[in-house]
Amino acid sequence: MKRRLCIGLAFVGLTVVAALVVPVPFLRGKPVHLSLDDFSEAFASLSETEMPSVYDHPTLHWLKAMHEATGAKFTLYTYARTKKWKIGDVPTGVWEELAADGWIKVGFHASSPESQNEDSAELREAFADFETAVPPELRATTLRLHYYNAPREAIPFLRAHGVRKLLSAHDDRISYSLPGEANDSLLAAQRLLRDSLEYERTDFRSELSLFPIFDVWSRFRDDKLVVFTHEWALDRWNAAMFRILVGYLALYGCIFIAE
Repeated sequence: MKRRLCIGLAFVGLTVVAALVVPVPFLRGKPVHLSLDDFSEAFASLSETEMPSVYDHPTLHWLKAMHEATGAKFTLYTYARTKKWKIGDVPTGVWEELAADGWIKVGFHASSPESQNEDSAELREAFADFETAVPPELRATTLRLHYYNAPREAIPFLRAHGVRKLLSAHDDRISYSLPGEANDSLLAAQRLLRDSLEYERTDFRSELSLFPIFDVWSRFRDDKLVVFTHEWALDRWNAAMFRILVGYLALYGCIFIAE
């Protein structure tokens, strides 16, 4: 524990030095899409326990603190149900408070944590439950589906229900059942327009890096940054590194977006 703390403090010190010494003009004005996948524990808690504000929940309080310090916006990708709750169990007031603040979007992720979005009928049914619960002004039109997967026959359904963009994998796997050639084009160009739907590559998953700021530097040629983590990955270290990352992006003039 002490060793990790020392490493963390040393990294913060190096980051401050780098921020003062290393010119990073490539960040100014760069759009940044930040999201949390598998976001369900906070909603489950808010379904079971009445709180004066949604931001009394620790995870949402953490997000609000980042927003107030940096102007960051976030998209929360969630399920239609888990073993603990259903999206219809979330009180209407939770959605209303999130929608009123304008810096959070909530997006469909999958029917459940176990689903890999392989069944079109299940996906359509779960998406209908999501639409019934979450008000239109809060819904994300840019989605990252669970396992970056959806049957091709589900794409027209998603487009008809307001989805404008799918975020593809941060690695080289095939996303959303795209043909190999189309997926290669997406990997090379970072984005793809196909079947009247835009696909955009995810840059990195922050909890896979000990120091995610270095991932930003390695992507200086990208005209946009798409970064995510998972709600379940927010241990003390990863939460701290994500917060430092967001502060760093704000310091150098990035523009946070929630679509």
